[in-house]
Amino acid sequence: MGDVSCHGGPGVDCAVATRPMEGQEISGDSFACKPFEGGTFLSVIDGLGHGTKAAAASKVAKETMERHPSEPLIDLVRRCDSEMRHTRGAVASLARFDTSRGTLSWIGVGNVEGVLFRRGEDGTVRKEGLALRGGVIGYMLPPLKTWTFEVRAGDLLVLATDGIAGAFMDNIDYQAEPREIVETLMRDYGKSGDDALVVAARYLGGGEVGD
Repeated sequence: MGDVSCHGGPGVDCAVATRPMEGQEISGDSFACKPFEGGTFLSVIDGLGHGTKAAAASKVAKETMERHPSEPLIDLVRRCDSEMRHTRGAVASLARFDTSRGTLSWIGVGNVEGVLFRRGEDGTVRKEGLALRGGVIGYMLPPLKTWTFEVRAGDLLVLATDGIAGAFMDNIDYQAEPREIVETLMRDYGKSGDDALVVAARYLGGGEVGD
């Protein structure tokens, strides 16, 4: 397993764990993490298949996203789709923390799972699952829709490729540090027969709603 640095900026504490499929040296899974004025952009990307061609597809998506982190998410997905036409394509989920407004927006194409833990005014923690649309960026986009939620300091976002078994969503320690969360999920739910990557991001506040 490899831990990769993820600099979420002043408003977000994030960590990443990744490993290639057993027998492979390169992973087709990748992530984008880019702070910008007023927020932080995050994405988890899964290039179709395995090996170098999958990695090439996810690299194009990552680089495109990190060049345009503040662009509306639907526009950014469409930009990636155009840039990736010469690749085998990828699935991805994209998220943006807006620290000036205290919100999180996200969108998913394909099967990169996402879950958001939000603390209510009464202190209870609610879990929101990312609604995914079937399709492939670079080949066949579905109708696109962005969801936006208010977030508070301490709220937690977790994104994972399908190399992490789906049961992970019901077994996340919300109060743990992001690095501990990704290490635990990779250890307990990572599949040896697939590339795997998981990101955990804790919102630290700084927005009008979340303060």
